[in-house]
Amino acid sequence: MTLLSPHAFEQRLIQLETRLDHLGRTTITVGGGKHRTTRSVAIAPGVAGLPDLARFAYEEWFRRLTDGSLLRVRYNYNYFDLVAGAHRGYHLHAIRPGAGPVPHAKCAAGDGIGDPAEHYFAYEVDLWAAHDEFERQYAAGQPIDCRGLTALH
Repeated sequence: MTLLSPHAFEQRLIQLETRLDHLGRTTITVGGGKHRTTRSVAIAPGVAGLPDLARFAYEEWFRRLTDGSLLRVRYNYNYFDLVAGAHRGYHLHAIRPGAGPVPHAKCAAGDGIGDPAEHYFAYEVDLWAAHDEFERQYAAGQPIDCRGLTALH
């Protein structure tokens, strides 16, 4: 779990906007209250007249603690290859009713391998690690590959 001070949370938002903005059209929304939620989307290349090739969609949920710090308790980090109709993601949330959050991967490749409804084994992932992986894959034009993933049962 990621623990952030209020200042570090605001810095994270600024860094996120900077890192996503060069990819294309970017929107970031933040919800408040007991829990803080962030939703970030970048559409690449995001240039008028060119087709959309990829979508980077990141959601994070933070619980505000009594000292004001924020604890990340849930996330969905997703990369969508819009041309191939493929999807790769890292999530942290409950996958069974009444159970605690479980880090897992999501994957559906354009070649039919992978199941978008399936949960695959993964370790907890930081936003920056997921984004770096997704951005490298997009920049290199590499297809999403689901081979070798282990389904959670």
